[in-house]
Amino acid sequence: AMKLGSEVYLHLKNVIKKKLGLAATGVGDDGGFAPDIQEKKEGLELIKEAIETAGYTGKIEIGMDVAASEFHKDGK
Repeated sequence: AMKLGSEVYLHLKNVIKKKLGLAATGVGDDGGFAPDIQEKKEGLELIKEAIETAGYTGKIEIGMDVAASEFHKDGK
C-alpha cells in the first residue's frame, strides 16, 4: 500500500504540473498538494488520472473523509 501510495503521489505531481503549471505543485505543511482548482470534482479527476498513469487502475479506490459535520449550520 505504501508503494502504491507513494507512486501515485509522484504521478499526481506530474499530472498537476502538466495541467496547471509548476506553480500549482507546491505542498502544504502536511505534504499535500493544494492546486487552485475551480470545482471539487476537478481534484478527484486529477487523482484519478494519477492512479491511471501510475498503472493502478482497478487496484486503487478513492475514499473520502469529507468532515460532513462541518456542512451543518445551526443543526441544519
